[in-house]
Amino acid sequence: MVPEDVAVLSGTDDNLLCKLLPVDISALLVSAETIGFEAARILDRLMSGQAGPVKPVLVPPAGVVTRQSTDTLAISDRAVVKAVSFIRENLSRPLHVAEIAGHAGVSRRVLERRFHYHLERSPAEEIRRARLRKAQELLLNTDMLVPELSEAAGFGSPEYMAYVFRKECSMTPVEYRRRISGTNV
Repeated sequence: MVPEDVAVLSGTDDNLLCKLLPVDISALLVSAETIGFEAARILDRLMSGQAGPVKPVLVPPAGVVTRQSTDTLAISDRAVVKAVSFIRENLSRPLHVAEIAGHAGVSRRVLERRFHYHLERSPAEEIRRARLRKAQELLLNTDMLVPELSEAAGFGSPEYMAYVFRKECSMTPVEYRRRISGTNV
């Protein structure tokens, strides 16, 4: 069973392939812009009579697009697993830690302690982290504008989403979309 027994990661983020299967497949995010730049640099060297590279030029992936095929927690604490699943399933609406704790069947304080023990972050930090990941996925896989995208990812406003992006990614959402997808959108 995927992802419970085995995680699956595609070598490229082909949207059709990754979403067509019964379980959405996680994928490596290839940096097309960097690959193109390196290819042009090598071609320029060859055209000016210089030797080509002796070894293959390796371009590391820009990241991983996490989907259902790798989206599982290896945590034995059922309350934390239930809480994280609840967060992921309800990102687009306002979430409160007390509500999440109630869903997980523990008190807010117990949930906070268990989050710090197992995940080394608070439930509120997990909510921001999950919303950021959702926003990143939407930026890469849709042409949604930032205001509607921030709503779909559960941020209270586009400004707050931009603040979180600058803090966590050192760039704005639009810069992220441009840099990772290699487009000039």
